[in-house]
Amino acid sequence: MFNFKIDNMKTIEERIDPHTGEVFIPKRSDQIFASSKNRIDYHNELAKDERHADGKEIKQLLKNKKLLRRLMEGKDREVFYNETLEHLGFSFSCSSGYELYEGKPVQVVYEFMIVSISNSQSKILRYA
Repeated sequence: MFNFKIDNMKTIEERIDPHTGEVFIPKRSDQIFASSKNRIDYHNELAKDERHADGKEIKQLLKNKKLLRRLMEGKDREVFYNETLEHLGFSFSCSSGYELYEGKPVQVVYEFMIVSISNSQSKILRYA
């Protein structure tokens, strides 16, 4: 940033637009971007990046839900090998939250609880 005075007027500070890198003279003391377009473009890009990151998680969560609904059709509880679930596309790192089951927190994917019963097996319970 650069400061300079024009005659006896107030000091003018040049700033650098964080979106485009262009140098500008602010019209207000709190101005950060050279133009409204730059400000809007900057925040739109941030939002797009966030939506893209969230989109992958949501896609996997919906895939988990669809798989469990198919596997659990007509059943309230079933034991599966974790390897089988993962082979079918289930991701244990993606859930819609946690609930208590027998006093311990367990993963939840919508209406299903995923209870680990060993390193290699999980019990799926329909609880909704």
